[in-house]
Amino acid sequence: MTDYNFDSNLDDSSKIINLWPTPVYKTNINRPFSYLETNFLHQKHKLHPLSDNYRSDDCYILSNTQLDGIAKFILDECEKYVKNVINPKNQLEIYFLQSWLSYTGKDQAHHPHYHTNSFISGVFYFDVEEDIDSINFYNNSSGWNNRSMIHFDNSPTAWVSKRITVPVKNGDLVIFPSFLDHGVDVKPNTNKVRKSLAFNTWLSGDMGTDTALNKNNFPKHDHNT
Repeated sequence: MTDYNFDSNLDDSSKIINLWPTPVYKTNINRPFSYLETNFLHQKHKLHPLSDNYRSDDCYILSNTQLDGIAKFILDECEKYVKNVINPKNQLEIYFLQSWLSYTGKDQAHHPHYHTNSFISGVFYFDVEEDIDSINFYNNSSGWNNRSMIHFDNSPTAWVSKRITVPVKNGDLVIFPSFLDHGVDVKPNTNKVRKSLAFNTWLSGDMGTDTALNKNNFPKHDHNT
């Protein structure tokens, strides 16, 4: 039996054993946007209204050749996430499903939600107010949070926090399991529109085993289709 150690030491004689943490990955592209990228991202795209903000009508934004550099960066980071978080036995390829631009203006928000029919999802930020904008992640699995018998302190611990807010800046990429609830607070009194690029993914390759009767060998995805 393999013993995996995810412990947090409290002192020399006591520790907390962390069971099944939820992995949210954050990195930055660490380069200026190219002329083609900037021109494409900031052009006037046709928009589709949502309940509390807007998205682009184009739901395959990362298929546009002007964004090839950004798409490669995101895909490389998604592959890093799969390798280090999932650590699959067999080689798997991750690929984009749909991708779209999100626009959140003054007094707008994005309600808590999760993404269906997707493996991991993410958001790439290219036009935000770095001292204001953020993304919220919500914990709906904690039994303590689902029972109103305890009043938590104003600074709850990581184990009982109902919501964790991750600040974002231009060039940031945040990757998370698609099942994780996330959203954006109502944008404060500012006229600047928050702009980001969201995406969903899936996997191809050799998954499951014959003996477990769950064998799936998804063919290699054709990125040209």
